[in-house]
Amino acid sequence: MRLLAQVRRAGRVRREPTDWATLLVAIFVLAGLPVQLIIGITAQVAPDGTPVIPQGLWLAAGVLLAVTIFAVTTAIGPVRVSLAEYSWVLGGPIDRRSELAPRWAGLLLTTGLVGAIAGVVGPAFGDADADIVASGGILGCAMGLGIAAAATGLQGRPPHVRLLVQRVVMTVAGVGLAVATALAAARVSLAIPPPLVLVGANVAVVFAVVATAWGWRAVATLDRVALTSGNALFNATGAAVLFLEPGLLGDVLAERRLSTLRIGRPRSFPPGRVRALLTAEVVRTLRNRRAFGVLLVAVLVVYAAALVVPARWLPVAALLCAVPAVSPFGTGFRRISQSTSLRRMLGGTDKALRAVHLVMPAAAALLFVIAVAPAVPSSRWIALALIPIGVIANLWTRTKGKPAMTGNRVGDLGFGPVPIDLTWYYVREIAPLAITLVLQLLV
Repeated sequence: MRLLAQVRRAGRVRREPTDWATLLVAIFVLAGLPVQLIIGITAQVAPDGTPVIPQGLWLAAGVLLAVTIFAVTTAIGPVRVSLAEYSWVLGGPIDRRSELAPRWAGLLLTTGLVGAIAGVVGPAFGDADADIVASGGILGCAMGLGIAAAATGLQGRPPHVRLLVQRVVMTVAGVGLAVATALAAARVSLAIPPPLVLVGANVAVVFAVVATAWGWRAVATLDRVALTSGNALFNATGAAVLFLEPGLLGDVLAERRLSTLRIGRPRSFPPGRVRALLTAEVVRTLRNRRAFGVLLVAVLVVYAAALVVPARWLPVAALLCAVPAVSPFGTGFRRISQSTSLRRMLGGTDKALRAVHLVMPAAAALLFVIAVAPAVPSSRWIALALIPIGVIANLWTRTKGKPAMTGNRVGDLGFGPVPIDLTWYYVREIAPLAITLVLQLLV
């Protein structure tokens, strides 16, 4: 225990002091725009007197937030330590729970606070009574705590158990989102009785208590694999945000997916280079079931946006949803474009190889446009038809436009050195989407 106390004191001494004022200002600036947007939308009413955002969308937003918290916590850990920390601290004969409990408590506090805010926002904007708003906050806080604690309990379970739970949760959440969006589109009134809200809050509290007890027991039994398996994803997420490079995160996610992929039976390919490559790309894409899940969620988001976004801006919202929806289908194109040795091994011209591997993202973009067309007024279908062109152009520039060297030319704009090549790459990456957006607003 004395050695553990010395390690903690050394860590506190070497840790840089946190600039809480700057952090709070950043949070205020980043959160101010969406909060003001939500307030502005919710303050409006339809011509028939109903609110612009139906209760069905609030339920869908709550389900989506809960699923996001569950997915992030189960993917990263949620309890995570570095390999060096595990080797030097947790690898010794110490009480593991005493070392992991503070960070686990911080995780529960964060998720509980996020859930409480989400539980209060919906009833508050719906002009609910004070007891309903308080019950919503209790329900959201309990769900946030319960989800994070249950993810900790799952962290110590075998991989197949975690995978089964993830699939069940994602399936239920997908069905819930679809039902909530359909009810919101039909303007169905979902006036939840106050007693049901109170019962739900009590059930959520019981769930949080049981899940917290389960997580508290699991914290002391987490092994090295469970504590360090999320490090690559956590570091890749930080690097992707810091360097504005989503491909770093995508590579780690692809590696995690391929590491758990099991091929049940061998498959033969048809004769001919193009037919074989196209068949292989189709088979590889069909094995990525998460890509179809992302596509489905993006379609549902467009249908939900159709209830609150003006008709002129609806194709723009569809364009922004199409980019992440089509991106998983362009994995083959990215691999071909980024690997010269792979293109030499496959043979043929580079243009032919890239054209073959653009078939799947182009098909996904067309499928997305066809799926969201009923939600867009027929007068805006021309703007909607521009989405495949913009998405494919964005995929091409994001894959082929990055310079090999980003530090050879540096410019000074008055606030510090700016890498010219890297900045120009970001401009070229966003340019197709910006041009498509302008054309959508002009037609």
